[in-house]
Amino acid sequence: MLKLFGHGARRLLALHGISNSIRYYSSSPLRSKLSSSSSSSHLVVEYLIKSLEFSRDEAISAAKKLRCFKSNANPDSVLEMLKRNGFDDAQIKEIAASSPRILSMNADKTLAPKIRVLRELGLTNPELVKIRALKVGIMRSGLRSAILPAIKTIRSILGSDENVAKVIKRSVSVLGNRKYLEQNIQLLRSRGMNDDRIGKLMVLSPRVFCCSTKWLERTVNRVESMLGFDGDSAMFVFGIFALQSVTDEKFESKFGIFKSYGWDENDIMIMARGNPIIFTVSDAKIKRGLHFFMEELGYDPRFLAEHPSLLMFSMERRIRPRIAVLQVLKDKKLIKESHNIYAAFSKKESEFMHKFIEPYKLLVPYIYDVYSNNMRAPAKAVLSRSSFRF
Repeated sequence: MLKLFGHGARRLLALHGISNSIRYYSSSPLRSKLSSSSSSSHLVVEYLIKSLEFSRDEAISAAKKLRCFKSNANPDSVLEMLKRNGFDDAQIKEIAASSPRILSMNADKTLAPKIRVLRELGLTNPELVKIRALKVGIMRSGLRSAILPAIKTIRSILGSDENVAKVIKRSVSVLGNRKYLEQNIQLLRSRGMNDDRIGKLMVLSPRVFCCSTKWLERTVNRVESMLGFDGDSAMFVFGIFALQSVTDEKFESKFGIFKSYGWDENDIMIMARGNPIIFTVSDAKIKRGLHFFMEELGYDPRFLAEHPSLLMFSMERRIRPRIAVLQVLKDKKLIKESHNIYAAFSKKESEFMHKFIEPYKLLVPYIYDVYSNNMRAPAKAVLSRSSFRF
């Protein structure tokens, strides 16, 4: 290897002790170890390609996350256990791709008992794959020290395995955070929340029970100070849900958007206390809604403050298609001028069809086309006239 360097270069290397290092590397156990590691990694890649039909790129990516195994015995046992438990080839491949290190775990002692517990809660194999329930973080959690106690705690709040399964489907990580789960429940109780409302929050946002208790305490304090909710308020749940992902800066930014459309703080707080989840809506969507309802339809801040859901509905899939239908019915005098527009927008699609489309098919044969075409139409070409309002 030293032949790569000239005489002068070798003298310089020797002065720095590098010459000996190069000789050492050429014949050292380190080189042998690195060579062995490279060989083992190659064997893992080939195993993933042959046993799970990974592409070479998929196998190389997965192998980087997987500790090299001395033989195929352990990964084979994991694959066999998954097949015995009814997972098909596509599901097994997805499990291994999302969490390759599972192939290094003990199939019968570590994995199988936990899969059995989750399935006893009513979770199906496709659901377990979808929520990545077999990821290493959960599978490494102790069954008796973490997972079963977490399930027991959640069941004590929600009352049934069906509801426990709902929580797990939304965040399987809650099973690996017994400490925060129990501490956060106690914190919420100490702030006036009863178990019924804690349960609602748990189903709505299991993430709250996976985060540190200090973080949750800060969030609860913000809900109390910024929104004025107490723990015994029914809206406290939604306040926590909203502010858990909204920083003070984002909260103030939202205030700025509403003020730029002429809202005063009183109207903003009426809206915030009526539906704090509005603060989780993107700035762009809020601006589109404010522009449409205030500048195109002429509604004032107070109406929107009292009906904040209007700013949360999809403009393309709900608001504009329904506005177009109501416009036609209004022009033909088939509905009253005083019709409650909020009621029309808040209905489920089937209910809207039943009330505003089906009864008028004979009188207005093209009414359904108005609805469906406006759902596909560019936003600028939907309304027949900008003065529409009830």
